[in-house]
Amino acid sequence: MRTLSCVLMLLLLPAAYARAAESTVLSGKLYCPVTRVVTLPFTGIVDQVDMVPGKLVKKDDVLLRYSLEETAAIALKKELALGAKTEDLQGQIVELERQTMDIKSKIATSRQLVSSKLGSRSELQLQEESLDALHRRISLLRESVKKQEQVYKLRLAELEDAFKQPIQGNKPPQQLFVTSPMEGFVLSVAVNVQSGALIAADTAIAEIGSMNPMQIRVQVFENEAVRLREGDSATIRIPSLADREYTGKVMQLAWTPQLLQTDFPSYYNVQLEVPNDDLELKQGFKALVRFRDNPAPPAK
Repeated sequence: MRTLSCVLMLLLLPAAYARAAESTVLSGKLYCPVTRVVTLPFTGIVDQVDMVPGKLVKKDDVLLRYSLEETAAIALKKELALGAKTEDLQGQIVELERQTMDIKSKIATSRQLVSSKLGSRSELQLQEESLDALHRRISLLRESVKKQEQVYKLRLAELEDAFKQPIQGNKPPQQLFVTSPMEGFVLSVAVNVQSGALIAADTAIAEIGSMNPMQIRVQVFENEAVRLREGDSATIRIPSLADREYTGKVMQLAWTPQLLQTDFPSYYNVQLEVPNDDLELKQGFKALVRFRDNPAPPAK
């Protein structure tokens, strides 16, 4: 009986090794599913930094306080002082309205002469056409004034959003703020973001990201891809955390391979999600992914 058992074990060993070989371990990196880069809207001098990597922040929490650099402050003061810049258009409207008064007076006189059969009807018609043309020009100019005022209103709203405070007296505020665009963790802070530093406009100063759950992308060969479905489980091993294992879930499976040329093998992107309740997982960690055995779909 014992001899029979040994024989059966020897017969089953190749099949066991084959199944183990089919369970391919793939390598990927952890990343945050949602990240936002925070930039400085205007060239300014840093007054105070209120963020450090790893800090949990809520939407609109202050990350940095700064003052406008002198040249940027002068440019903004000039822009606010000029306003919508409609004075020239308004002056043209006033002049055209004066001309309409003159033509109306001439038209009234011409109508009296025509009714007395002492004036020219064609001349009256020309005067009326000129009045219509003036009215159209005035209408177009007023529309232009309205549009420029709307554009300036939008610009003020844009500035107030960048200032994180209302504009009073057409002057930029003394101190400005940069706030978090989302709830999450401070993933990184630029090395030059320090009190007293001069930072140019549109410079990236930090990155904010959500860290629970984390995501992983791996590429699987076509014979493995046919076995996978959304919702399938996978074992995630993190070498930098002493090979700690997590259970991940397939969230998305590409239907098109990376390369379609016949000379190249077909690999498909698979996106997995892994819980990070204790926040031990960090963006960029290497992750080893092993999909749990799933049967191949039946032949049709």
